[in-house]
Amino acid sequence: MRLLQTSLSILVMMTLIAGCAMDGDSEKSRHDAQTASDTEADQSMNSGTADRAIESEDSPNAGAQQNNNKNHSQEDDQVNSTDFINAAELGDTDKVLTMLEQGIDINVTDERGRTAILAATYGNKPDTVEALIQKGADLNLRDQRSDNPLLYAGAEGRPEIVKLMVEAGADTTLTNRFGGTALIPAADRGHVQIVEYLLEHSDVDIDHINNLGWTALLEAVILGDGGERHTQIVKLLVEHGADVNLADGEGVSPLAHAKSRNYTDIIAILENAGAK
Repeated sequence: MRLLQTSLSILVMMTLIAGCAMDGDSEKSRHDAQTASDTEADQSMNSGTADRAIESEDSPNAGAQQNNNKNHSQEDDQVNSTDFINAAELGDTDKVLTMLEQGIDINVTDERGRTAILAATYGNKPDTVEALIQKGADLNLRDQRSDNPLLYAGAEGRPEIVKLMVEAGADTTLTNRFGGTALIPAADRGHVQIVEYLLEHSDVDIDHINNLGWTALLEAVILGDGGERHTQIVKLLVEHGADVNLADGEGVSPLAHAKSRNYTDIIAILENAGAK
């Protein structure tokens, strides 16, 4: 009987020992699984942190690259603009038209504020001017000196371009840096053909007064030489209705200026027109 009790006790103890061993193995498995899970999570977090760090490091470089691309684009635009305007000034109409087909802005300006059509006027290239008119160039934009094609052509004696501008509808009321219309410098510089054309084919104000207080008639007398060209201009102005008694800012009339210079032919024209 005792032997049987002893055997049962031994069996119970062995069962308990086996159960503890199994519990230990299970606990170890759970521990190992948790460790593996934690390791994987740490690796994932580290990977995310690294990715963010890389993105953070890349961001300034990406911004710098964008700025570089923008700067290169601006430089390219400036080069193209310069080439376009230079081509216009040189009268390279084919190149001008090609660049327009490629998409360049027809009214782009250079560092002096000149458009291509104004540059072509500077270069006295009427064919290029005409081509740009046909392509829709703005006729009235002025550069940093307040010149536009009509104003510059009038002052510099370029009748063909003046004609193109007037026929295309250029604004004759716009003024240069001295406050004068195209007629005034044309009159004082003796450009007979331009004065005649403007008087007969445009709506230019014949009695416009510039910043100096002078009309086209006054400038033809004051700044002219009293010779054949300026005498002809005075005659044209009088024939087209210029006010012969419109004095300068100091009250001196065209006739008084002509007499002070002894311009006999001009004096005769003015007196015959009723000048005082």
